[in-house]
Amino acid sequence: MRKPIIIKIAMIILAVATVATVVGVVLRNNTQHEHLFGEWEIVERPTCNTTGTHERVCECGTIESEQLSKLEHNIVDQDAKKPNCTETGLTEGKHCSICDEVLVVQQIVPALGHTEIID
Repeated sequence: MRKPIIIKIAMIILAVATVATVVGVVLRNNTQHEHLFGEWEIVERPTCNTTGTHERVCECGTIESEQLSKLEHNIVDQDAKKPNCTETGLTEGKHCSICDEVLVVQQIVPALGHTEIID
């Protein structure tokens, strides 16, 4: 006979604790305050092709997130190489040193071959 009373008391205590927890969470989440955010942390780094994001967290758990703009290409010139009689050459080219995208493709210039000079 004592077991059912103990079980009922335990269930009442559990119900009261659950209600107190829910009320505490609601009160804590509805409290208005001035957010005190930490430092920005990069979540996804931007590249020349994609935007990135960074975020910071308030001590209350609120997360503020912002999008970071794409980076501009860092264009690197690739010098032309003149052909000679046995070796091919290349036209001038350009590529990005950040994402390695080729912006101007270097074209192969055929070798000049030998020119016979008759005296």
